[in-house]
Amino acid sequence: MTAATLATSVERDEGVRRAYSADASGLVMVPEGVARPTSAAEVAALLAEASANGTAVTCAGGQTSTTGASISDKGIVLSLRAMDRVI
Repeated sequence: MTAATLATSVERDEGVRRAYSADASGLVMVPEGVARPTSAAEVAALLAEASANGTAVTCAGGQTSTTGASISDKGIVLSLRAMDRVI
């Protein structure tokens, strides 16, 4: 399954996907979709749905990784930038 099978909370706009396609490593990989949740409940729901569909999820914070760990060209990038407090 791909990001296209997930709920509408996953953005598939090319511009958004390209904005999350690089980190400090210099690598560029355009994901199939980008999720930008603002609550723990949204993260849990998205991960449950992705797991049920077999969709790969790559977590990304500030995307400052120098190893390419926060980018992927498969599945979705789960941006946690909006999660700005400890719960």
